[in-house]
Amino acid sequence: GHARLGMKTELGNTERHVSVAAIEERLLAELADMEVHGKRLMELRAQLMPMYVALPKSDNGGLDHKVVRYALHRFFVHQRG
Repeated sequence: GHARLGMKTELGNTERHVSVAAIEERLLAELADMEVHGKRLMELRAQLMPMYVALPKSDNGGLDHKVVRYALHRFFVHQRG
């Protein structure tokens, strides 16, 4: 089957037909990318957690943006050399 995608262009409205298989393929690729990025985010979170715990926090438990900027700069400089 095919799906209809309405696309507006400079010349006006047009229609483009895309196969369901192509849509499924693209969706699966996006989901795989999300899994890879999700794993990377979990790794970063685990690496950043000790630093977060050690940083000074305000009375309401928040972090000052200058402290966060400095800490992240140090973290990524150390990571990338």
